[in-house]
Amino acid sequence: MTTPLYHAIASTRPLLRVGVLLDHWVSSAWIGEVLASVKASGVAELTTVVLNQEHHSGNRQSRGGFGGFFEGRMTPLNTLLWRLYVRVDEIVRPFFATPFQPTNLEPLLAGANRIKVTPVRRDSIREFGAADVQSVRDERLDVILRFGFNILHGDVLEAATYGVWSYHHGDNHEYRGGPAGFWEMYGENPLTGTILQILTEKLDAGRVIFRTQGATRSFESLLVNRYWLYRKAIPFVSRCLRRVYEHGPAGLCPEPDRQGPLPPIRRTPRNSRMIRFLFRGLWRIMKERVRRLSGIKTGHWFLGVARDVTPGESLRGRVEPVYPPKGRFWADPILTTRKGRPFLFFEDYDYRSGLGRISVSELDSQGRPGAVHAALEADHHLSYPFVFEWQGDHFMIPETASVRAVQLFRAIDFPERWEFVKDLLTDVRAVDATLCEHENSWYLFTSVSESGGSSWDELFCFVSDSPLGPWLPHAMNPIVSDVRCARPGGPIFRQNGRLFRPAQNSAQLYGHSLTVMEITELTRQRFAERPAFDIEPDWLPGIRGCHTITMAGDLVVLDCRTRKWLP
Repeated sequence: MTTPLYHAIASTRPLLRVGVLLDHWVSSAWIGEVLASVKASGVAELTTVVLNQEHHSGNRQSRGGFGGFFEGRMTPLNTLLWRLYVRVDEIVRPFFATPFQPTNLEPLLAGANRIKVTPVRRDSIREFGAADVQSVRDERLDVILRFGFNILHGDVLEAATYGVWSYHHGDNHEYRGGPAGFWEMYGENPLTGTILQILTEKLDAGRVIFRTQGATRSFESLLVNRYWLYRKAIPFVSRCLRRVYEHGPAGLCPEPDRQGPLPPIRRTPRNSRMIRFLFRGLWRIMKERVRRLSGIKTGHWFLGVARDVTPGESLRGRVEPVYPPKGRFWADPILTTRKGRPFLFFEDYDYRSGLGRISVSELDSQGRPGAVHAALEADHHLSYPFVFEWQGDHFMIPETASVRAVQLFRAIDFPERWEFVKDLLTDVRAVDATLCEHENSWYLFTSVSESGGSSWDELFCFVSDSPLGPWLPHAMNPIVSDVRCARPGGPIFRQNGRLFRPAQNSAQLYGHSLTVMEITELTRQRFAERPAFDIEPDWLPGIRGCHTITMAGDLVVLDCRTRKWLP
């Protein structure tokens, strides 16, 4: 069975009526996936399509993908390099173009009423005439989704109960206009955001009802950066529709209006800017090829052990490195104790096989590891061995995302022999599952790639009476949508009665640093947290990242990312 990511809504209320604004029946594949998710949500139906007739008056038909940049009127010479770059990017990286491939949306909307509108046009702005606005109002729509009609002004923005919803792929606090995802690359911004907003007449300054921050995944390929950006955003509409269906207007909670001046509107880059961007990209590509030819691995990991460190204190000069043997790296440390003796479990990755196993070592009184033994092996990759004790037994939840399950094992001869108990979650790509018992309930935190996007960006929570399950989705899923603090970075710990959650910050690069969040509210219905302190990779020379921390007694173990030459 597929694990549900969202809690069940029991209601006999009528489904929400959703309308769609389109320029063409043929549009980008990601839009089709958004509409399919609305149909599958169980809370809404697609009742109305409003077609833009100004695009149907001639013979021109949009491809719906990146090729659409080359259609229509003659390409202006001052943006020629931009358009050539976009076309070459699509040719070189066809896989990453899949969200933008042309898709016929008509079958998805087969039963919907159709309204044809020729809007009044002023430059990029479109307005509906009074009769057309009334036709839309007559549909009694709860929400209108904008996937066409360019920039909308006028009364149509108020024609649905909850307004006109529109994506802006970019952080509107910094980037208004477009092209989506490009100016983050140009400015070497490590973050690329996305919002879902209720439109107003202010460009990219509507009422934001969902916001996320992801990593800028490439500084050379717009297509790569956009792939992760658009894929992650596909479920946003259905999530917000669920909230409206369950809670009405209170379910949306738009962000407060931004104070101060709005950022400038970005436009298609001119040739002069593209020359700078392309030369910088070529330099990056050349450096990366030299690095690969030299055999230098940028994601090599080893462990570090510290003693008598209070969470939040500086680690400088207090960490002793623990290096793996040649041909391996060690990461994802998890400490546990057995009869007062500390044991360290960790991912033991073999470069030759390309697979990780779980290994274990007992630590002495000084925190020095002893002999390393294999604890758990499989024919697929294993990592992040979350180990915990319950009712006198030790259990382990290793990361097994490659088999699309969260699996539970029990120690039958601790620490080296483990037996499979059950799947806790199934048919879901979940990583770094972390359990926490709090006020007589168990919580399972894990990062999930819901729609084929990044596994770094969104944190989901599941609730149970027992670590054995069954596990039910938390009412606020996803509880975090931010690459800077979503993915688990080690066991949750308590200090002075407060609850802290280590989280990975992969904005700069995967596994760059840790942000420790203080959980301020944790119930089956509510979740809230705030940043407590950061752990930067600055305590040993030459390290470039850390993404897991674990504590037991006076011992602290972290993993350390570095460069290493592997001949």
